[in-house]
Amino acid sequence: QIDESQFVRTQAILNSMSKREKQQPTIINAGRRKRIAAGSGTQVADVNRLLNQFEQMKKMMKRVNKMKLPKQALHKMNKMPWN
Repeated sequence: QIDESQFVRTQAILNSMSKREKQQPTIINAGRRKRIAAGSGTQVADVNRLLNQFEQMKKMMKRVNKMKLPKQALHKMNKMPWN
């Protein structure tokens, strides 16, 4: 479960990143991670955790985009009671 402090920490980390670092997280080396952590008032481990979560979500979204559901399955999903 996510609490408010995690959102605040995540926002602080993102606010401490440059525009380029947000667009290309792969350029964030150890020195940049240390600067981001210092600027956000967090630990390097927190920055690493956020970057790892981002990579996991990126991989998951690629897998979801590769899945091709038949039109019948999509039609059935649209008829589900929560839609």
